[in-house]
Amino acid sequence: RRRAAGRAHVEPRRRASPFNGGRAGLEVAVAAIVRFTADASHELRTPVSIIRTTAELALRHRRDPEEYRTALAEIGAHARQMSELVNDLLVLARIDAGVESHGRTSVDVTRVAVDADREISELAVPRSIRIDLSLPPETLYVSADEISLRRLVFILLDNAVKYSQTGGKVGLRVRSEPLPDGTRMVVIDVCDEGIGIEPSEGARVFERFYRGSRARQHAPDGTGLGLAIARTIVERYQGSITVASPMSPNGTGCRATISLPLAANAPRITVH
Repeated sequence: RRRAAGRAHVEPRRRASPFNGGRAGLEVAVAAIVRFTADASHELRTPVSIIRTTAELALRHRRDPEEYRTALAEIGAHARQMSELVNDLLVLARIDAGVESHGRTSVDVTRVAVDADREISELAVPRSIRIDLSLPPETLYVSADEISLRRLVFILLDNAVKYSQTGGKVGLRVRSEPLPDGTRMVVIDVCDEGIGIEPSEGARVFERFYRGSRARQHAPDGTGLGLAIARTIVERYQGSITVASPMSPNGTGCRATISLPLAANAPRITVH
């Protein structure tokens, strides 16, 4: 129980206030864990049920090889969906527990962008989606964990490709931008010409497990955790992230922008 802090005894009241504040913080944390667990259980329930039902039906009677292949293909698809969800849940759990970071170093953002471009192109080629990479004339560094930074950029590129139409274009741009106080920021823009986001849903895209109506229709197997992970990573490094839509008059397209502080005392190398 929380301790009552009455007016009659100033010293007990002074001691009770920190206790009550800590208790309130603990209650909020426990409530967040309960909500997160419930959401995760809900998201896992459907693919698990489908896998179980499909397997049971396939084994109930002797079937043609083609029917078994169809059943196994469906089981495999939902197993992959579960695997992606579990991986995302593990990342968030490790971040929430403070054990995800591998230590900060001065990370070359331009090199991360080049590697991410190469990696995402393998997913973009089958749908004829072009990746346009734009880099600054200098190498830019941020103080971060390189694995987390790579994950961050890949999440945004993966979303852009996933929600683009066949034959579309995705832009990845790295630049520097000064703030009024003289601080320099490293800015990463990821733009696409895809399905966009409903204006009423823009404020919720960073919520865990939230997926807008367009996203559910275009890619029903998504987990709704990518942008939540991205925001968590960005905030750990004192940065900011925004997602804006539309990018075109017809209401399609999207721009995700990350801003991170330029690493202090990092080498600045001009690219020739």
